[in-house]
This record gives sequence, structure tokens and C-alpha cells, in this order.
Amino acid sequence: MVSGGSSPVVCLGRLSEYPLVWSRVDVTLTDERLVSVTDDASNEKMVRETLITNAASHAQFCELSATNSELIASARPVCLVGMGEDGHFASIFPDNTMLDQLVNPKAEPAAIDITTKASSYPRRTVNLAMVLQSRVILLLVYGDKKRQVLDAPSGLPVHHLIQQSKAPVNIYWAP
Repeated sequence: MVSGGSSPVVCLGRLSEYPLVWSRVDVTLTDERLVSVTDDASNEKMVRETLITNAASHAQFCELSATNSELIASARPVCLVGMGEDGHFASIFPDNTMLDQLVNPKAEPAAIDITTKASSYPRRTVNLAMVLQSRVILLLVYGDKKRQVLDAPSGLPVHHLIQQSKAPVNIYWAP
């Protein structure tokens, strides 16, 4: 599972060149803006252009949908997520009216359609319970403002991610 947004672009581009047996790799998203796949705001478009190319061109892309969340949960994926300056990951924004449900680690793992004032697009996001099905979670954090959020995440969505003990979280920060 990989996130969209700007945080993972360089990482995904480099990963696309790594010599894995990509034909055995399925890729899906942690979140998506509900727009056409040809729209520049589409996370799927970004992933197809940055990750599913080069050596990784044989990877299989799997659309993020409410109906395939059970399959994703059973796969025990590696999850690569970024974090926003407001402490969100995936599309779990702090202003979401469903925040308590989205960050509940004991909820049913799911992909959920949401709206939030933080985004002009309706979105689909996995919940924290889905992220916690991962073997390992890689959290990409870029910039000093985001580092400050990591240093004091209390009350923000990312706090629930880094404080849980079900799946290991490796944090990668760069200025």
C-alpha cells in the first residue's frame, strides 16, 4: 500500500528501479481523491507514472475500493505513507467528523469514502485498522514543520499511528 500526495514521489521513482520480482507485487493505495484516473489530482495516476514503470512495470495495480479491503487486509502488505503538516496520514485528516472511527485500531479494516474541509475533493481512505494489517509501516516525513508535528503529535491522526504497537513503524525524516 502506498500513499499519494507529494511525499512519496521521489521514493516511488527510485523504488521503481529496484530489482524485485515485480510480477509478484500487487500495489494499491492508502487513499485516493475520487477523481478520474486521468486527472492530475489522482493518486493512482501518480503511482502509475512514478512506481509502476522501469523495473516495476510488471507490478499489478489494484484499485482501492471498499470491496477489496478484505483482500488487502489478508495480504499483510508493506505500507508506505506520508504525513501532512496537519498530522494527517492517508486521508485521515484531523478535522474529519469520523476521526474517532478512522483511528480506532480495533475497527474492522476498511476503505471508507470521506469528505473533509481539509480537501476540496471527496476521498477514499483506508482506516488505521487497515494500515495496521501491514507487516511494516514506512512513514515518510519531509521538512522542519512536519518534524515539529512528529515531536508533538498528541491529538493528531499520526499520533495514533506511531503510538500503536501492532505493526512496526519506521519513520524516515529528511529536511
